[in-house]
Amino acid sequence: MDILDDFDRRWRIGERPDLAPLIEHLRAQGDDELCVELCAADLEWRWRVRQHKPSSRSHSLSSATSHSPTAATLRNRAQHFADHPPHPDQHPKNTGPLAIEYASLLDNLLRDHRYCQRMLEAEFLARSQWGDAPDIDAFLAESRGLGLPYANASETSDCSSANLLDTQQVAGVLTAQLDHLAQFRVSVIRADKLLLSVRVPPQFEIGRQNRREPSPPVWLPETNRLVVANVADRNLSCHQIHIRCTRIHEVALTNTSRNVALSLESAPLRPTETTHLPTPVTVTINDLVVEINTEA
Repeated sequence: MDILDDFDRRWRIGERPDLAPLIEHLRAQGDDELCVELCAADLEWRWRVRQHKPSSRSHSLSSATSHSPTAATLRNRAQHFADHPPHPDQHPKNTGPLAIEYASLLDNLLRDHRYCQRMLEAEFLARSQWGDAPDIDAFLAESRGLGLPYANASETSDCSSANLLDTQQVAGVLTAQLDHLAQFRVSVIRADKLLLSVRVPPQFEIGRQNRREPSPPVWLPETNRLVVANVADRNLSCHQIHIRCTRIHEVALTNTSRNVALSLESAPLRPTETTHLPTPVTVTINDLVVEINTEA
């Protein structure tokens, strides 16, 4: 903790700590977990500083990798740090450090699914707060294309299934972590009258009441369900729509019904279809309006 605190302190006062000697020293001592945490902190700080000083250059990996492809990649990326900010309706370019760029420092540690997942989390959360706010599924696909995560047995030092990175599990972890950055609020309205307003988790379901559930509209935290129609209403399925936060201010909506379409503000959502929409999102269900918003 002293090493991490000092590392953060030096970034706060405007220094750019040279990460390579620290990692070399800690790896010699066998402190693998602290090596990964320092790399995760370095990645986060470089994204954070980029937001406030877009022309700054990174030297964190210079000592150990001055002649490596990774260092060249970092130098090339640094040239893009001074790009003009994007239009508010556009996602900014990814011009900051990636988890894969720490591979030369961490080496075989990234073949451990725990450490690989930790670096992916650090990159995703840093980009979500200070960068291009990537979609979770696209982010994982991009990471695999660059060599992360190590999901193939042939790429791991330990080929047991317990040591392989489960990308679906990682997607769930990243979805849950978005809840720390931006929280969901759902409001149920009828004829301009607010019937229900509740904070909800980054994944939840909307549907019709079943016989064991209370009268709608009601939020059921034990099952992460928003019930908006009574059991006799056949215009809605019990499991009508699944909502998942995929990036800050964006949700994926999947119509999980087999035969009932939904009315969104942009277009109908047919059975089994999925769409991604920026929040706030309005869903019309019978005489109710369900608003899904993000509280950043």
